[in-house]
Amino acid sequence: MFFVASYRAWKEEHDARIAAETERPDIVFEWDSAHRQGHDRIRLRNIGKSTALNATMGPFSWPEVVFVVPLEINAIHPNDPEMVREPFFAVTFSSGVQEIGYLYLVLRDRRFANREPLHVTLSFSDPSGNVFTRPFTLLAGQGGSWGPDVRIIPGKGHILNLRR
Repeated sequence: MFFVASYRAWKEEHDARIAAETERPDIVFEWDSAHRQGHDRIRLRNIGKSTALNATMGPFSWPEVVFVVPLEINAIHPNDPEMVREPFFAVTFSSGVQEIGYLYLVLRDRRFANREPLHVTLSFSDPSGNVFTRPFTLLAGQGGSWGPDVRIIPGKGHILNLRR
């Protein structure tokens, strides 16, 4: 009896996880470091099958880089065009000076040259209350006509909290 009950509990959890994975929202983004004018812009899109709710970006993996204003979005629907947001973040240098800047400059700054790549996490939930997280690696791009100023490498998403 114990084994049957254990198997049923595992099967129920497994089936719920598979359903959440296949019907989940999935957010990707591009980071435009608008060094020619204005602020940086992030273009977000939901390429998943359900609405992403309470999307929050952050924190950055480098302690010197922090969002001044949290980047939060109530809902991103799968059939909607991309959403554009301005990420307001600051960089604190060893001298204690804090600058609000452009990400392409931070990624190219010699003071950060010998570090692990910069990562940021995006967390969101689906309408059933399942909570997901997805890491992204941010790298300096070629810029100009050669490509984006900031290259983004999406990581594998994870389910943090599974609701049945």
